[in-house]
Parts: sequence; structure tokens; C-alpha cells
Amino acid sequence: MLKKTILCLALILIVTSCIPFPHIYRTAPKVDGVVLNNGEPVRNTVLHLNSRTGLCNSEGSIKTVTDENGRFSFGPIWNFGLITFFIGDPIYGWSLSVDRDSKEVPIAQEGGLGILRGGTRKIICRLDKLPEKEGLNNEDLYFRTRLFKENTEAICILMEEDRSTEK
Repeated sequence: MLKKTILCLALILIVTSCIPFPHIYRTAPKVDGVVLNNGEPVRNTVLHLNSRTGLCNSEGSIKTVTDENGRFSFGPIWNFGLITFFIGDPIYGWSLSVDRDSKEVPIAQEGGLGILRGGTRKIICRLDKLPEKEGLNNEDLYFRTRLFKENTEAICILMEEDRSTEK
């Protein structure tokens, strides 16, 4: 009976393409940057780095405050997983938001399939590019919060990206 149970469990694990394998994985990168408003540094701005992954819908969040020169640095966010999947890529996503009128407003985001790789994202956040009014549609918000190297309408601009494997 015990042999049949073990055999059944092994077969289920093989069919579902996952095995119990505790591991730590990155869900958000290290983010360094500066917050500006009309070209001037903004101090004491509260920023949130949030992550979400398709692996068991795990989430993480940390926050920081800009210094007197508008600079900030935080992350990465790590998560602990109990199982490893062999078929299909996991989904990951992270976002950067700023406190505005007691609400978190998204200003940058990145996501995709696979495991988040790489090290630091160095960005410039321009608060003057934030929409003045509530109710920005999702497509426009998505476009304005994407991290591009050259996008005049984006709230944050990606200045440098270190894709090395950082531990």
C-alpha cells in the first residue's frame, strides 16, 4: 500500500511538472533613481516598490523616502518558493509607485514571462509627467508607466539597466 501511494505521488508530480524544491527567487530588482519635478529634485517623497509573481501569487512590497537630492535606492525583493515548475514560464511583474494625496500612484512598471533576471534599474522619475486628474484609462497609464529609454511621455525613464545576475 505504501509503495502504491509513493508511486501515485511521484506520478502526479511528474504529470503536473512540478517537484517540491524549496528555493529563493527575485520578484523585483534593485531600483536606484532620482525624483524630479520640472527638473528640480524632490525630497521626502515616499516611494513603494511592489512585486507580484504568478508563482502562487506571491507578493512583496517595500518603501523608501527620497533624500535631500531627490535620490532613492531600494530592493531587490526576494520570495521563498516551495515548488519548482518544469513546464511553462512563470509570470512576474513589479511596479514603482509614489504617494500622492494619501494614495499610491503607479509611476513605473515592468513584467513578463520567465524568471526576473538582472540587477539594478537606474531611473529618473519626473513627477511633472504625472496626470493632473484621476481617471487615466488603463492603456494610457500602462504606456506612461512602462520603462523606456526614450519616451517623452513616460513618467520614469530607464537610464541604465544592469542585467547581470546579482545576488
